[in-house]
Amino acid sequence: MKSLSFLVIISLLAASPVLAETVTVKPGRSLQDAADGLKPGDTLLLADGIYHQSFKLAKSGTAGNPITIKAKVPGKAIITGAMKTTPKFEKVDGAIYKTKWISKNWRGSGTGQVWVIADGRNLYNYKNANELRTRRKTPQEGFFRQGEKMYIRLLGGADPNKANIAISRPDARVLLDIAGQQHIVVEGLRFRAAPEAAVRLGPSRDSEVCRHIVIRDCYFFGFYRAIVGRRARKDNQEFAPSDITIEYCQFSNYPAYEWVRYGQLTGSDTWKAMYSSVLGGTGIFPGGRARAWKIRHCYLHDCYDGIGNAATVSRDPALVNEYSYNLLHNCADDSIEFDTVEYAGVRVGHNVFLDGFCMLGLSPVHGGGVTIENNIVYVSPEYGLPWGVIFKFSNPWKPRPTTGMTIRNNTLVHTKCGVQWGANTSHKPYFKDNTVANNIIYARDWKSWGGLPVQFGLQVDRSNFCCGPSLAAGKDVPREIPSSIDTAPFVKPGTDRNDAAAPSLSELAAKGKLGAEKELSRPNFSLSADYVLAAVKECGLDAAEYKDMHKNLGATPYGTKWKFSRPGPRWSVGKSALFHPPFPPSLDPWWVGFSDKPSAVVTVKFRPWRAKK
Repeated sequence: MKSLSFLVIISLLAASPVLAETVTVKPGRSLQDAADGLKPGDTLLLADGIYHQSFKLAKSGTAGNPITIKAKVPGKAIITGAMKTTPKFEKVDGAIYKTKWISKNWRGSGTGQVWVIADGRNLYNYKNANELRTRRKTPQEGFFRQGEKMYIRLLGGADPNKANIAISRPDARVLLDIAGQQHIVVEGLRFRAAPEAAVRLGPSRDSEVCRHIVIRDCYFFGFYRAIVGRRARKDNQEFAPSDITIEYCQFSNYPAYEWVRYGQLTGSDTWKAMYSSVLGGTGIFPGGRARAWKIRHCYLHDCYDGIGNAATVSRDPALVNEYSYNLLHNCADDSIEFDTVEYAGVRVGHNVFLDGFCMLGLSPVHGGGVTIENNIVYVSPEYGLPWGVIFKFSNPWKPRPTTGMTIRNNTLVHTKCGVQWGANTSHKPYFKDNTVANNIIYARDWKSWGGLPVQFGLQVDRSNFCCGPSLAAGKDVPREIPSSIDTAPFVKPGTDRNDAAAPSLSELAAKGKLGAEKELSRPNFSLSADYVLAAVKECGLDAAEYKDMHKNLGATPYGTKWKFSRPGPRWSVGKSALFHPPFPPSLDPWWVGFSDKPSAVVTVKFRPWRAKK
């Protein structure tokens, strides 16, 4: 007969929880094998180095014991889809070289099957040999794959054998596949080069979708989409990843925006070619029925859509998607794409939208549920696109109107072009039950591109303030809205619309020349009482009715301080900061968190680049 004490010990051991483990891996060891052995509470710790692998999670954590995958030293563990060795290149003709690429039947994304990076630049994929040869209305460097042969052309005819080339492996469509798992934390990793996605949040075989996933302090370079959510259908219902937190991350497909800008400046518009290429992707794509996504403190730049469309299809406040304190910089299409025919359930606040094509893509919002508040939009004289708008209001799906938008307390400045495009009279009503209030709207061009489409039913409260050199009160905006042709404090009088800074790619800058030095104003995104009251007087309005208007205007009401923490990985600071495209000199870096305090500088000088056309 066993003793009582022995039985007590056995029962205690049986009841004790399994202790969480930390599993450390080094380059060369299988991430998949390590991931397959994880259990709730475990941490997979990646030592410094490069991991030429992709892997899939098969286990979930729990609410109190998530599974964590993290870098031992944040930023020092790199998961890449690139080949371990770069093949040799043979010169074919002029600046064109070729090599052999591993051929394999492919079932990847529609934009291509390969990703190529050269000296820190993501390369365009030419569609055919003629594009590669002529480069008409396409970027000046890129690659073209035909069977087992890959052709490549680099800027200035550079020899790819002397460049740092990364070519994706045929088996590396997605680097980290989380297929229906829950309670997962991914932290401190760097992801590099795969043609479909870095992290895919998808359904499991039994249609379960990801929930309670945290991705923080990660850096993504070279993906059609950095993080993508995929839907599942079960019992005639659709489900999508929910309760997803993405914070302090950075995504870039540099120099995607630079090619669009270069094309516009030289009259060889590359926009359509780029849009249908591997570089025409989205930083973060939640997708339909994605709920409770928190995207915050992220830095997305040099992509097409920064954040793709999402729709909760639910009015439950607990399921709303929140995008806050993000810097969306150099997006060649929509910085955020709000398009949905169903209820959106998205709240966007305290972000900075810096340079881009369509800063806010509202085309269309049929189901309502979009709130855009306390954001700053700044399209700069130096790096802004000559063709672009603040709002895209196109509404292709008739006859439902754009409805349920709230756009308030934003400061929207476009120093190159106009307010909006896309609205028309093809169906009525075009807008219904929307609120536009307490916004500051500056646009250089209120003529060639549409102003506020009040004639199509957009409700614009008189609390808004509009200005720009071509604005006509009572015509471009309702007469009761204070407006001014005085462009201060946004653009110094005499600034030429064609003024533009040289491309960040020195090989392109050499093809133009610098003009005479210009002086630019540094904008202050809150307006003084004197400036607003002067506009009220200019419009012949009753000063008493508008005397306190400046107190509630814009993203930074008069007398308050804009607070914007540095976006991107928190370990990427100071001398270790990861790459970012140049900020326009006219913008004080403090506005986007890259300086600790505001600068006393109010004007800056630069020499415009005169592109050869």
